[in-house]
Amino acid sequence: MSKNTPSDLLNEGFASEQFGDAAVTNWSTYAQPLLDEVTITINERIGDTVYASIDTKTANNVKLAERYMACAILCTRRVNRLEASLAQSRQSEGLANLLGELRRNQANYTAMAERCLAKLSAISVAAESTSGPAFGSAISSHFEAAA
Repeated sequence: MSKNTPSDLLNEGFASEQFGDAAVTNWSTYAQPLLDEVTITINERIGDTVYASIDTKTANNVKLAERYMACAILCTRRVNRLEASLAQSRQSEGLANLLGELRRNQANYTAMAERCLAKLSAISVAAESTSGPAFGSAISSHFEAAA
């Protein structure tokens, strides 16, 4: 289950009207599947243990990574809708500037999500390297190796 809610995405500045009739009718029905997909993606990247961590910093990074990744996807969806409108209406001047800004926002959200994931990956690697027993063997002999 996602650590974010559809309301968190609205708080990031998105509006249901930006995404068409389905989103306007019920924002939660539109946004929750996106959050669920992002949750799966994040969980696959960092592992169950880190995802479920109760450590405040870790939990906050998970929540932010999810939110930023969802926002990046919403920016991409918004660009796709505007490009479709642009193709239909032939109004290029104002929309081109808006598309450029949305693409920059998408890149910024992606970068912020990746920074959070990098912190979480470091935690994941540290947790994996210290869990469970480790075995090894050494073979030695007083005989010299044949050349």
